[in-house]
Amino acid sequence: MSPSGRVLLTMREFRIAELNSTPRRFTSDGLVYEMKWMEENLQGQRAMAPNLTCLLLRDSSPFSDILIGKLHAARVNVIPVDPPDALFFDTETKETISRELTALHSIPSSMLKVVNLWPVETTLLPNNFDVIEKAQNLAFSSSVFLIQQLTRNHFLDSRLLLVSESTQLLSATTKSHNDSMPWALQIWGLRRTAKLEESDLRITTIDLGDKNDNDEIDLLLSEILGDSMEEEIAFRDRKRLINRVVRSNICTEQPTIHSNVSDWGSLYLSSIPASRKVCFRQRSFSRPSPSEVTVELLYCWTPSESILDVAKPDACVFTVGKVIHLQREAASNQIQIGDVVCGVMASGRVSRSVPMQVRNIFVKPAILTQEQATYIPACLAIAFHALQRIGTMEEKKKLLIHQAHRGPGPVAVALAKALGHEVFCTISDTCQSVTESTLLELGAKSVAHQSLTSFENDSIDAFDAVLFFYPPSPNALQKSSRRLKRGGKVVILGAEFDGAVVFPAKKNVLYVRESISDIIRSPQTYQKLSLESLELLKGSGVLQKLLELKLLSTDIPTAIEAANKATLKDSPPKRVLREFRGISFLVHSFAPSEGGNDLLTIPVLPRGLDVCGLKENRTYLVAGGTRGFGFEVARWMAENGAKSIGLIGRSKLSDTEYQKVRDLETKTGAKFYTFQIDISSQEQMFSLQKQLQSLPSVAGIVHSAMVLRDEYIKDWKFESFAEVMGPKIKGSFLLHQMSLEMDLDFFVMFSSMASVVGIVASSSYSGCNAFQDSLAQYRRQVLGLPGLSINWGPISGAGVMQRQSNIAKLMAVGGLGFINAGDGVNLMAKVLTEEPSRFQISLFGVDWPRYINSNTGLQNTPRLSMFTSEISVSESQTNTAESLLQRIRLEKDPDKKGELIVEYVRISVAELTGSSSLSETDLNKSLYSYGIDSTAALTLKMLLESNLRVSFEVYYFMQPDTTTLKMARDISARLRGKASSPQNSESQESAPGQTQSSEETNTSDMPSKKEVQVLPLYTPEGSAIKFFCVHPSHRYALNLVPISTGFQGQDLVSFYALGFTDPTVISEDWGGVRELAAHYVQLITNEQRHGPYFLGGYSYGGLVAYEMASLLTEQNHRVEFLVMIDTFPWSLRSRTITTRLFSAKEDGWLPSRHVQLQFESYLEKLAVDSLKMNVDEYKQIRDTHTQDWIIDELQKRSLTKGLTTYNLRTLREALLRNQTFANRTHQQWQPAEVRYRGPLTFLRCQNSRFFPRNPTSRGIGEEWSQLVDEGTTVLVCPGDHYSLSELPQAQVTGGILATALGFTYRMLFPEFPTPPRTFNQRRAVGKLSGGVGVFLHSKKGNKMPHHGMLFFHEDAHKLELRSKPGEEEGIQNEKTKKIIDLKELRMVQPGRFVSSALKYTWRKRRVGGYESGNLGHIASVATSRRVYNLEFCDYSDLKAFYDMVEAVFAVKLLTI
Repeated sequence: MSPSGRVLLTMREFRIAELNSTPRRFTSDGLVYEMKWMEENLQGQRAMAPNLTCLLLRDSSPFSDILIGKLHAARVNVIPVDPPDALFFDTETKETISRELTALHSIPSSMLKVVNLWPVETTLLPNNFDVIEKAQNLAFSSSVFLIQQLTRNHFLDSRLLLVSESTQLLSATTKSHNDSMPWALQIWGLRRTAKLEESDLRITTIDLGDKNDNDEIDLLLSEILGDSMEEEIAFRDRKRLINRVVRSNICTEQPTIHSNVSDWGSLYLSSIPASRKVCFRQRSFSRPSPSEVTVELLYCWTPSESILDVAKPDACVFTVGKVIHLQREAASNQIQIGDVVCGVMASGRVSRSVPMQVRNIFVKPAILTQEQATYIPACLAIAFHALQRIGTMEEKKKLLIHQAHRGPGPVAVALAKALGHEVFCTISDTCQSVTESTLLELGAKSVAHQSLTSFENDSIDAFDAVLFFYPPSPNALQKSSRRLKRGGKVVILGAEFDGAVVFPAKKNVLYVRESISDIIRSPQTYQKLSLESLELLKGSGVLQKLLELKLLSTDIPTAIEAANKATLKDSPPKRVLREFRGISFLVHSFAPSEGGNDLLTIPVLPRGLDVCGLKENRTYLVAGGTRGFGFEVARWMAENGAKSIGLIGRSKLSDTEYQKVRDLETKTGAKFYTFQIDISSQEQMFSLQKQLQSLPSVAGIVHSAMVLRDEYIKDWKFESFAEVMGPKIKGSFLLHQMSLEMDLDFFVMFSSMASVVGIVASSSYSGCNAFQDSLAQYRRQVLGLPGLSINWGPISGAGVMQRQSNIAKLMAVGGLGFINAGDGVNLMAKVLTEEPSRFQISLFGVDWPRYINSNTGLQNTPRLSMFTSEISVSESQTNTAESLLQRIRLEKDPDKKGELIVEYVRISVAELTGSSSLSETDLNKSLYSYGIDSTAALTLKMLLESNLRVSFEVYYFMQPDTTTLKMARDISARLRGKASSPQNSESQESAPGQTQSSEETNTSDMPSKKEVQVLPLYTPEGSAIKFFCVHPSHRYALNLVPISTGFQGQDLVSFYALGFTDPTVISEDWGGVRELAAHYVQLITNEQRHGPYFLGGYSYGGLVAYEMASLLTEQNHRVEFLVMIDTFPWSLRSRTITTRLFSAKEDGWLPSRHVQLQFESYLEKLAVDSLKMNVDEYKQIRDTHTQDWIIDELQKRSLTKGLTTYNLRTLREALLRNQTFANRTHQQWQPAEVRYRGPLTFLRCQNSRFFPRNPTSRGIGEEWSQLVDEGTTVLVCPGDHYSLSELPQAQVTGGILATALGFTYRMLFPEFPTPPRTFNQRRAVGKLSGGVGVFLHSKKGNKMPHHGMLFFHEDAHKLELRSKPGEEEGIQNEKTKKIIDLKELRMVQPGRFVSSALKYTWRKRRVGGYESGNLGHIASVATSRRVYNLEFCDYSDLKAFYDMVEAVFAVKLLTI
């Protein structure tokens, strides 16, 4: 029953069953919601019947008088109640309302309207702490009392209207007519909870824009007289707006153009999140520390000379500026106001006026101009440090300096020469001759262009050290290291760069890489290095040459515009105004342009978190930060740069909490200050404010404190409300008041989803959280201050839900998902970084169908119409599946349980495959034929484990013989405790794909998903041989499933795949191909103890398979068959390595290119096949969004549909890492001395667009044929390197392999009996014995085809070709013969699958009365000697030939 005692549900039967409530996981985008206002009119409302009665709690303004008059005019019986004296809602007022309602007991409840205008009275109250209780008593208590009275007097069909004024600021452009605090917004949270507790009582909240506007009186009158179903309404500008909860997302906020030129000092250089664009951001100010001086910057410089590096973090910026303010400590360092100083500071927050540590500045040397002082000391300091890293100053070295024309390069040349070193340089290929001559004048002995790094008359071990001031260009590091002496040094000063650093094994090389920022920003290091090196150069003429180098200057706005234009073209930004091809320096000027309007074009972001993180010189406060979610926020602060953090809590820290704080201090270097403060106490907050004076200025506040008091509205008391109000309303207001004297970057309040959708028995909590929502909006839109309210859902890993698991389980059953505390903090940071202007966001995970169905009050609320409309009719099918699960769990009869399982499996398969009806699901059809791929198989696996606690491996669902009926029977067997399916072969019974129920499985005996396994993908009963196929570079075994389908229809060969069962696994580095092959040999010998072995591999797996064959040969095992499926070429080390690398680079044979292609293919299959997206829809998404956006969108849709999928970002990382390993080991591989030399079958793709260009004139098959002595048969399959392993081409690929393997087995064991021949086969043997007309094409296609009759001699096991006399030029004999000995046969394939046939038989030629060149009539007969391409004159003869071969060798041919 309801809290008021009304019966809602009558239970007739009660049964107990175990329920599994696994919390659903949501992507970050699936957690984001917001409230949206939209315009609607009153035209659709039904007019009310006469005799309406209205109980009106009037306000003190003329607004109520006018409204009452209009109600009277509409013949409404109005019962007004005046506001209480002094606006205090007392007992006398309650009795008055109760008495009036009791007197109305005789009227129908549907004829009663109750309007509460007292919340409007709160706008008369001042914005101070003393009125908080009065405001809540008047607005909130009166509204609760009305709800209580209406339910107690059974006026459940009446309508209650709660009216406020200016509590809803509908948009950033909407301004309130007054600036009063929105004290009455709590009634909106109250209504949302009341809807859940008393769903029959119709409550509407209405927000007036301006009660002095007569139009709003008419709008309110229409609401009272009408019968609208809307629950939340606002009036603005004569419009009626309604409220909806909608999905949202966290998107990057675009900066706006700055309109106030005088605000230049309050801005700093920053970048737009997730973008390379530069912008300004509003700056917050702090008290300078005693060791700081304030400098007005004149110029700045970075080694890259790019404004992008000034705006991004983790670098340093060299500056020249004028001192405009000094602290006492700074004044003692001989720095005076007005001095022009050189300095260095961190990049990312550079402004025109900046505080700088006195230890990082020094007075500008008089010999330098202001512009020169920006870069000359910087270059000297960097270069001098680099030379110190090489060795002692007394030692004379031979140095190679790369990119000597840039940044510190010229200075390094001059310094090295002054120190007595011998200097060699490289410069860019685009540099002109003047650059070379300049460097020679500065002291370089020789200068070479980058691509031609060679110095004549020098020994091969020429250099003592190599210097890089910038990330090395391709191959520069390797080339330079080869020219180092033993014990030489490689020094790299600069940002991190991509790629591996590889040095020759024979070299003894010392490698040093340092960040310039870490070095130069050390106390007084900049001054010491620059002044010492400057003094060193003063006595020579070199310094004057440095000062004469060309100087370029550009103002900051111009540089920003140029950099941003470059990013629009999606290319790296070019250096601004860089037309000079010699050596020059570019500095950025802070001086305004002549017009003074240069800032008007630069976009500006509001305050918030930037890419630099939190500020080391500021303090951050966390109210409620001593435990739970608040402490997780404090942890995030400490781990992201904050050094001063205040934790506010009512209670003293326990010993455990104290130790956690100390441990975090040790780990991060941050200092925590704990304040035992009740934030709802005005006196204690004044005390806190005084204590904060001794700390650095506060930059951010997060308020996470809360008190929960569960109480139904019928039992509500103001005392309980006051407890909840303490931290939420009083605490928030006092923190807000305290912050008015602070310059903050953010002010965040942790609200709750209760204020958005309500929570049963939490009316006080819902209302108080709604106040935080309104306060954040008030700060942002009225006061222009930072303010954000986050409506959190349940939080796991910290706080209440962590301590009360029983509540968490109930929430999960009700459809609420959980956000991990750590993930929640990261989401908060993302909002503050990407959307600094946002004032409210809702972050909670909800399974809407389950959540809405769990509460009657939510099922008909228009605010949630977006989600109720999404609950489609397909829910009935889900309910059917859920009811089947309950019946399966409770059913005791094995036969009936088996029938239920069959039906459940049928429904599950139909949902996954998108079948429109269950009748379309054929129980005897394999799951794979329905299109069950690895993603769908994973979903089935997780579904069975979660609902039935039965476990299968992913590849079990993809095997050709796994049908719907077989899966149902296997599930029944697991539930009965049996280990295997009762109906399959021995090989299937022992297959690792079928495991016992999860309760009975010993996990220690099961192979880990992170281990390579030997997976049986196709194992026909009675198969004679096992074919082991090695994975491609990704190492995912199920990539080979499509190829294994081509083995169906034959029973000679079983197909086993080697690889991982989880595509997101990143393999360990085995070192090389041979080590990996040795591991795989051990795996297959566990499966098959002795030879002969039949091996193969796809792409990179072909190379591994060859090495496995070599190892088995070395161990004296027989290897009878080896196939490489489109394996990339191998090259001798003796060939020029640059040729190979150039070929690979030119053709895109790089890991990133292959990964991109594979990953794009996977995304498309997931979207189209699994998520059933339209192909055009997916293409449009792919063309208009980034890949990261597509990943998030697909995962969000997968979760919405309940489709389990892999973490796509982890999958992409696994693809890249495994491909990189494969690429490296492939290039390093060389054949062993003892190796496999038997026959090789090479299966290449017909479309070679993804294949690397072969630098030799030989074909790919010929490259591999160098390794074997018994020849290579090159076959061709349709498709390209990737599509040959995807259906439908993969089935052809598999069929070609199965045919080749079948022939190998039959020729290996000819004594084994063959099955009886069919009638067609006997007739075909007879026809070939009598001869058929054929052409025999020459080996290279350079001769005319040989035309004659082909005869089959079964006794001799030979084919004989007889030429007709006189039909060929030069033939005078009666007959000539060509004998094909079938004892040497390797295989027979259709000509279109054989390389030589495709290459040499296409030309049309007339021989006698026939024309050759029909590829569809060619059969290729491969023997150990050569490949015979036989073209049959008649297709029926070709068909007969195939039938004859199948009869004699009992091998199923691929003739499609």
